[in-house]
Amino acid sequence: MLSGSSVYINDGTGYDQPSYLSNFSFTVTTVPPSKFSEGAVSVKPVGPISGKLIIPSIVYVKNGTSYYPYGVTEIPSEAFKDQTGITDVLFERDPKGYFLLTIGANAFEGTTGLSGTVQLPRTITSIGDNAFALESASSTITDVVIGASSKGPSALTFGTNVFKGRTITNLHIMGNFGTNVSASSEVFSSDNVTNVYYYGDGDTDGYYPFLTALASKNFGLPGKNLYLPADYIKTFVDKCKDNSHVGWIPETVNSLTFTHTTNDGTYELLLASNGDGGAQLAVHKATLNSNVTKLTLNLADDEWTTDLMPTATGITPDITIIDSKAFSGNDNLQSITIIPDEDDDPITIKGDAFSGVKSLRYVDLSQRNTTNAGDLLNSKFSFSSGYTLTRIPTTKNSSSTPPYQYTKSTNTFLYELTGTAPFGGLPPYTLVFLPTGMTAYPTTTTTTETVYKTDGTTATSLTRPLNENFILKNTDNTSAYSCNNFGVYDVSDLDGGTASGQSYTWYTFLNPYEFTAAKSTYYRQYNPGSAASVCLPFAVDAPTNGTLYTYKGIEGTKIVITPVTTPAAATPYFFIPTANATLSSSQSQTIAAVTDPTTEKSENELHGVYTGMSFSNVSGTAYGMAGSQFTYNGKTYPAGTFVKFSSSAWINPFRAYLLLSNTSGAKPTIMEMAIDNTATGITSINDAPAAHTPYHNIEGMKVESPSHGIYIHNGHKVIMK
Repeated sequence: MLSGSSVYINDGTGYDQPSYLSNFSFTVTTVPPSKFSEGAVSVKPVGPISGKLIIPSIVYVKNGTSYYPYGVTEIPSEAFKDQTGITDVLFERDPKGYFLLTIGANAFEGTTGLSGTVQLPRTITSIGDNAFALESASSTITDVVIGASSKGPSALTFGTNVFKGRTITNLHIMGNFGTNVSASSEVFSSDNVTNVYYYGDGDTDGYYPFLTALASKNFGLPGKNLYLPADYIKTFVDKCKDNSHVGWIPETVNSLTFTHTTNDGTYELLLASNGDGGAQLAVHKATLNSNVTKLTLNLADDEWTTDLMPTATGITPDITIIDSKAFSGNDNLQSITIIPDEDDDPITIKGDAFSGVKSLRYVDLSQRNTTNAGDLLNSKFSFSSGYTLTRIPTTKNSSSTPPYQYTKSTNTFLYELTGTAPFGGLPPYTLVFLPTGMTAYPTTTTTTETVYKTDGTTATSLTRPLNENFILKNTDNTSAYSCNNFGVYDVSDLDGGTASGQSYTWYTFLNPYEFTAAKSTYYRQYNPGSAASVCLPFAVDAPTNGTLYTYKGIEGTKIVITPVTTPAAATPYFFIPTANATLSSSQSQTIAAVTDPTTEKSENELHGVYTGMSFSNVSGTAYGMAGSQFTYNGKTYPAGTFVKFSSSAWINPFRAYLLLSNTSGAKPTIMEMAIDNTATGITSINDAPAAHTPYHNIEGMKVESPSHGIYIHNGHKVIMK
């Protein structure tokens, strides 16, 4: 016999003698054939035990500097009988695994204080009569776990009345015992179990074949509510219906979910089966703190490698799924970076995984934890076979509907965890840095698709190249990113004029890495005679249907602008179109990284913005160019007139404004525009046309009575008001 004070356990980091060992004595049942092989012992208490009963899986005997293992294989009959102070029965897992085989008859009978967790390792082959019974009392055990922290089926025999007098709130079944389970009387039923949680595989090792094996073995059909891996619910219900076993379906069949909290917020994690008898977790719903604008999920970090599931289950599956609409509703979120754990399975991106975030500026899947360049050839992300780069939403399930559920009374399924368009529902302006190792876009017969507004359901009149704003990175760590088509979108096209105030910032341009764009487009329609400002992250081709201008100075009461012949990137301009026009570039060029979109692009006193901006705290007098004719104090002014911004005004992203210093005194609300496009000086805006001098429109046609607009007069462009 070994006393608890003379043995050790292995906690994974070394050998230790925790205080609970003093509660036990160990009887050797199998002597090891040599010092370095394993023996076996049974365990009994040496006195009353209060609180959690923790039983080691292996105890080690120290001899010199060596430790010799004895597996704890047996809890003898009546070993802990009438120990009323025990609240939980737990087993300390050794790095070598569990070794417990037998729980004898009446081993825990009369433990009236047992109300927490009973954890039964998968290695157990038999549980004796009345092992956890109460003869003259009743109590509730919160959790009973069968098969904790083990894989593979085992033969398990239950005696009679194993849980007599007990009710169980949660029964956790860790995988399928199949035909290897037998019982001499009913062990569990809906009379003594409320919830059943099944953690096994959904196809070959599922709960349905488990029940089939138990149907004639008196094990019972336990539970009022059944919780299954999300992707197994429909399979289970359909199999029951197809085989006339509707009675095996509880009133509700729900998905297994768990709550995980980090510094960024709270995550609802969803259990799914991985196809080989194990489990994996999906990030199902992230509810982020309001101050989180840039989110990084590094799944190798400690906060994602701790025990994410209830400790009682003894399993910690990997997070290997990003579920549909996982980040929906977090409209302060500007970026999502997901970095896989190189030791885990690839991350599966489900359909519409990133949809429902209006403010999302980029998704970065190109980062890796590995330091081995050769590993970069194999992407750590997994996409459904035949996936495309489409941003059109693929699912209609409301985010307010409880997902992954089957209700028996209405015969209704509510589940997703499906879809082959991982980027479905993404705003068109969101940049996607594809996983490292992807050297080409997936092949598809489709080249363009419809653009949807930020409500996710309303189509616009715009179409976009299918590969627009998807960015590739070559497999070596030093290669630049590249993009076939780069697109920047105007607020009005995507929000239908409903954006205001803070929501302008949804369209902020944010770009973590410099990349090369083969073509670039600004999706904004300019109409003739409608003056506008613009500031873009790419250099546009010199427009043929209008002229770009920059600020030159002030001449009297007029603001003078001058034409630009060679536009540059990240530079603010004014644009006056002469016909319907869009701004774009057909030339390959580098798009610079933008990590702080609030940094303005200044040229003289002209300022460009990449984000929606309020003028409430602007120091100086800010002017914008009026896009159309307007009347102020009874006087009519043409498009192109400069108007002072009020402190309550906002400006859209990709616009520009003029900021004049207040050092020379107060500035008027209205300042007229003059164009300096000749060697002789400034062309003013005249109050009225001279009768003896002809005027021509932009197309060169003579105009007898010019009104408002742009004209050629005496060889100069002028704007009539």
